Amino acid sequence: LARRGRDEAAALLHGLADSFAAGADVDWSAAQPAGPRAALPTYAFDRRRYWLTDPADGGGTGLLERTTTVAADGTLLLDGKLSRRSAAWLPDHVIGGAEVVPGTALLDLALAAASAAGAPGVSALTLAAPLT
Repeated sequence: LARRGRDEAAALLHGLADSFAAGADVDWSAAQPAGPRAALPTYAFDRRRYWLTDPADGGGTGLLERTTTVAADGTLLLDGKLSRRSAAWLPDHVIGGAEVVPGTALLDLALAAASAAGAPGVSALTLAAPLT
């Protein structure tokens, strides 16, 4: 880093940046002028994943296959698919010739959503019409 003809301040900052990228805790306040600062993106340093997980990896909860947070506004996005293949018990719930999703399955979805959102649970669930 320190070489003949190279600015010492630039060499020091380069060394601090390398240390920070390797995981060291660096206090940047002495090297930056006073005033507002833009936050550094943390995704490259904290090894967090920002894409949907594969349900086979255990990313799902019951009928809820994927949960992720939308980066733009922090909204919680929940995704799942209900089909005969994913829910083998679905053909057993028939009313008037139509397959109907039982209320307990909808409650399971609501409880999984509450858990993902950090809510304590579901206090009430009202079904206005059957989900066929």
